[in-house]
Amino acid sequence: MRVAVLVVACAFTRVDARPGKVVRVERRTQRFSGEPRLCSVVPDQLVAYCYGKLPEPGTRLSVMDQTHVLGGLVVEKAEPLGQCSGKQSLLWTAHLRNDGGSDLGSADTGVAGLLDVTVDSRHAKLVKVDEVPGDRPVPPEQISAFDLDGDGKADLEFIGFTCDDSGNPVSVLNNGAPDQCMEVWAATGHTYERVRTDRISHNCY
Repeated sequence: MRVAVLVVACAFTRVDARPGKVVRVERRTQRFSGEPRLCSVVPDQLVAYCYGKLPEPGTRLSVMDQTHVLGGLVVEKAEPLGQCSGKQSLLWTAHLRNDGGSDLGSADTGVAGLLDVTVDSRHAKLVKVDEVPGDRPVPPEQISAFDLDGDGKADLEFIGFTCDDSGNPVSVLNNGAPDQCMEVWAATGHTYERVRTDRISHNCY
């Protein structure tokens, strides 16, 4: 099983201060209300495979493809995916309910969802990136990146890679199989900052 990747966004408004001019203060807008999480969605089955903490029943999942927002789905229940359970689990199968506001039939290839993230329902979508934040050893094609406001730029990126028990990227280990790490990166002006790293033990998958 491979782990996917995600990033959350924060936007800045920036203007240089000049004497005698009206100044807009640089401000960071937080677009996530809790712990931003990525879910891979299977639209025709109303199922999603999510990373991070447990998706609580009643949580709304914003679903989008590479062209637009498909709508929102509601988590009915979630169960551990893989061999780990309880607090050890960071992989979940979420069973969803369509409350009538999601047009899943118009989905393009590659459907993903976000939990605890505010998106522009008219303009948000999945996007491709050319660079990998943090010099992580993965190609850009394997990054799940989201444009949350329709400006054509990735605001939130999820990066998955094999890692050691400290979260450092590795390909192999001398004393066993590597774990899987999922990092969340958010746009902060012209750069990205790491929001969180979830490490999934190799014993869980």
